[in-house]
Amino acid sequence: MLRALIIGRLISLKDELAIAEAKRRFDAYVNDNVDIPADLKMPVYRAVAMDGDDNTFDALLTLYRKSELQEEKNRLTAAMAAMEDPNKIQKVLEFAISDEVRSQDSAIVIIYVTLSKIGRELAWRFLQQNFEELHRRYEGCNLITRLIEYVTKNFASEDKAVEVEEFFRLHPVPSAARSLQQSLESIRLKAEWLKRDSEAVKSF
Repeated sequence: MLRALIIGRLISLKDELAIAEAKRRFDAYVNDNVDIPADLKMPVYRAVAMDGDDNTFDALLTLYRKSELQEEKNRLTAAMAAMEDPNKIQKVLEFAISDEVRSQDSAIVIIYVTLSKIGRELAWRFLQQNFEELHRRYEGCNLITRLIEYVTKNFASEDKAVEVEEFFRLHPVPSAARSLQQSLESIRLKAEWLKRDSEAVKSF
């Protein structure tokens, strides 16, 4: 059970040997039908995706389209969301609300995107640009609350807190009011922490 966790951490830290092995296994899987153990699929897909190019994106998308298992589709969209090229991340966000993704899964794909530093800002912009559509899809269920929470809570500046506050003042979502308030508190706490301790952390 620890194997996938350790390999996942190595890949997150961009360990060159782990990434090279993951890419080797992915190529063997795609080209020679050499299976990847289920517990390693997520870290392998993520390793391939992080610095992936158009061919990588297309390969992951092809696997998504071929798969009939929702668990596998989730692994693949999570990996695609980890791509570090802003243009690819934008493609993932647009894919999230396409007809190829079940409506109830669109929010989850967007949430995956928010888990990276690069994706966070793009997901926030995407939420604003597509707010009416996303609100229409998820009004009346807790997915709109989760979406708002995850897209906003990881920012860490007063400017961003004000931006989030102003957007939802103009586009209120009563069911998400508590989660939004918690997100704003989290943003401001992190901003204060950075203001107080960032230089000490850099020095350390």
